[in-house]
Amino acid sequence: MAGRLKTKTTEEISADIKTEARTKKAAEVVEFSPTGCTLWDCAAGGGLGVGKIHNFIGDNSTGKTLLALECIAAARQKYGSKLKIRYNAVEGGFSFDCRAMYGFEVEDKKKKPSEHIQEFDLDLQEELDALKPGETLIYVLDSLDGLSSKDELDAGEERRKAVKKGTEIKGSYKMDKAKFLSEFFRTKAVMMETKRCILIVISQVRFNVNGGMYAPQFIRSGGKGLDFYAAQVWWLYVKEKKKKKDRVYGVTILAKNDKNKLGLPYRQCYIDILFDFGIDDISSSLIFLNDLRTPEGKLRGGKDKDAPTKKCGFKDFTGSLDDCIEYVETQGLEAELAAAVKEKWAAIELEVGSSKRKRRF
Repeated sequence: MAGRLKTKTTEEISADIKTEARTKKAAEVVEFSPTGCTLWDCAAGGGLGVGKIHNFIGDNSTGKTLLALECIAAARQKYGSKLKIRYNAVEGGFSFDCRAMYGFEVEDKKKKPSEHIQEFDLDLQEELDALKPGETLIYVLDSLDGLSSKDELDAGEERRKAVKKGTEIKGSYKMDKAKFLSEFFRTKAVMMETKRCILIVISQVRFNVNGGMYAPQFIRSGGKGLDFYAAQVWWLYVKEKKKKKDRVYGVTILAKNDKNKLGLPYRQCYIDILFDFGIDDISSSLIFLNDLRTPEGKLRGGKDKDAPTKKCGFKDFTGSLDDCIEYVETQGLEAELAAAVKEKWAAIELEVGSSKRKRRF
């Protein structure tokens, strides 16, 4: 009959599915922005995905803010003047001397921090709208827990007025933060991809009062929206404090992901942080290459924790960890060191992976 659609054969349908799969796979290739730490890039699958949402979670003093700053500095080194930065310091008290550490200011003093999630939504939208073709935006919200909702603020104001008047508070006020965030992440996720935005959401860890045998002991705010739309979720833990003359000058952080849409999940790495310097990428890399860290995250060595006795080496040099760091810096071997770290990481992945298995399809 004229106009009747031709029925496709099984082979044609199969070919269409394969073509569509290849097209989708090609379209899903993600551009990565470096984190500033070679090991962290490896654990992340390449770095922070451009156009994606990233969640950093940790307790106080776990390096959340500093790691976000390092990501900004590394992105600026890659994109130069094409990088736009917005650091929304909701909690206030931003105390890092970024000009001394990185050579440029991160926080724009002319822009005030957001008070509630609706202001954050508008602020991010303004930054996205201001982006020009070819530009990349790295936006840091520090932190999600510091944001209230407009309903919550209004409720507080009504409460204060009622107390002054000596009257009772009638009715209830819905706290719409979780509901708004679910809508926010859903609507912004696609827009950030087209606008080349890297969104870093910092969260404070919380003790789960409903935790039990089968529930996590610690949680973070953000609701199901952040759970679903975040491409990477990083939990940060302090594993060791670095001391000299009884003063803490840095920490070793364990960065652990329990979700990674851009690489393999459940990967982790140790990152050395110096408070007045930032990520010590050379130290972190050398310790990984020479297997100088225990499974608990402590440096191997003698009784003096400040001077581990186990030797450290790279290329034709062998000595203490500090001497090896100096050797890499003076000889300009940072790129070769990073390549060696990536090679060892890839070799471990190959060893634990299933690439040698016979494929079923």
